[in-house]
Amino acid sequence: MSRLVHNPGDKDMLSSIDLADTYVNSLELRRCPFCGEEAEVYAGSMCGRIRVVVLCSKCKCSTPSEFTGHELIGGKDIMVYDAISAAAARWNRRQ
Repeated sequence: MSRLVHNPGDKDMLSSIDLADTYVNSLELRRCPFCGEEAEVYAGSMCGRIRVVVLCSKCKCSTPSEFTGHELIGGKDIMVYDAISAAAARWNRRQ
């Protein structure tokens, strides 16, 4: 079971995050490749978008950031579930 971490002061993203919490709990994230600890999903607002990363709860290594919003290249809308899925896939891929 994975855990979603976010800043409760981010009022502009709370409704999206509340809905995503159940989704995150259903994700299976592999343990950290460096220290073996559990990973967690972090979401925070940044410039009106939601930034999502998966990070180790101990050593804080993380995936690159995934963002919600409209992509400039490709023109598709990235929803919070898409960003969480992409970050989790990167974390679990280990290439």
